[in-house]
Amino acid sequence: MANLFALKQKELQRLLTKVPNLGAAVFLSLSLTFGLMVIASRVQASEIAVGQCQRAFAPSLVKMNPLYIGENEGKYFDSITNTFWKVQYFTPSEKRAFELVIREGKVFHLLDGQKAQSLFDPDAMSWENSLFVVDKDQRLFLLPFEERGRFHHSSLSGGKDILFAGTAAFHQGVIREISDRSGHYKPTKEQTLLVLKELAGKGLDISQLRLTGHFIKEHTNHPSLSSKDVQIVFPELFE
Repeated sequence: MANLFALKQKELQRLLTKVPNLGAAVFLSLSLTFGLMVIASRVQASEIAVGQCQRAFAPSLVKMNPLYIGENEGKYFDSITNTFWKVQYFTPSEKRAFELVIREGKVFHLLDGQKAQSLFDPDAMSWENSLFVVDKDQRLFLLPFEERGRFHHSSLSGGKDILFAGTAAFHQGVIREISDRSGHYKPTKEQTLLVLKELAGKGLDISQLRLTGHFIKEHTNHPSLSSKDVQIVFPELFE
């Protein structure tokens, strides 16, 4: 549309040079000017519509709590330990050691191809959760250790906006539990469900998934939902 507008301007200039009669030239100029105004309004309306569509379909990103900005440079003071944090932000090559991929419904480590496997806690009778991050490009990362002031969700995200941060547990590559628990990032219910739906759309088997965390407790008054309950409460995940 913008190109068409430019062409019409050139056409107006060319035609005016060829019209000998002043009155006819004025009439032609007014007519073409009105036409250009119509084209311009349509171009503007089209650009607004495109922008609205892009915003409507843009992924909803989770921002890091601004309190932690500079934590990797020793600028965040932790009042609990009375120390300045020096959180390690992994480089792109270092992050590959923690990256996961989805194949045939299961989750595998990118580098060695092994199925994701969490440790089992016999006292709690559940799988131990690890830090879980989904970046803005829908790449999955799992950090099996956490250390206050050194290793956090931001170690995997680099402090950037992401799609999701929480914890997750796996057994033989099958995702068994996911939680929205994160101090650095606080994904909403909608963001959590959107990420789960996107992952299911990529083939991830969530039939054995147990949901825990803040939004589950707030919206269901229960600390967790079993895999069967998840299918009942959130059927849209399985559509």
